[in-house]
Amino acid sequence: MAQLKTTKEIGLMAIEVHQCMKERKLAKMRLKEAYIRWAHNTKTFHHFQRESPEWDRMMAATDPEFLALEEAKRRERNAARRLERAISQGVRV
Repeated sequence: MAQLKTTKEIGLMAIEVHQCMKERKLAKMRLKEAYIRWAHNTKTFHHFQRESPEWDRMMAATDPEFLALEEAKRRERNAARRLERAISQGVRV
């Protein structure tokens, strides 16, 4: 049988989920800023299609920020999954 968590442990897990959510939002903001910075640096202000050479250049230039966002989303999903699992298993009083 799975180990039951105390309300304190579940509370700490909820705080972790909240922190991960804030980190994901920050990573998303940083990616948007990287897109804008790339557009200003390359003077590419017009719309362009996905999979075009311009798209590929932008994606390459903003890859670190994109990967940071993907990692933040992964951490948030995992923290939320752990919290949901702990709650569904019940609370030790």
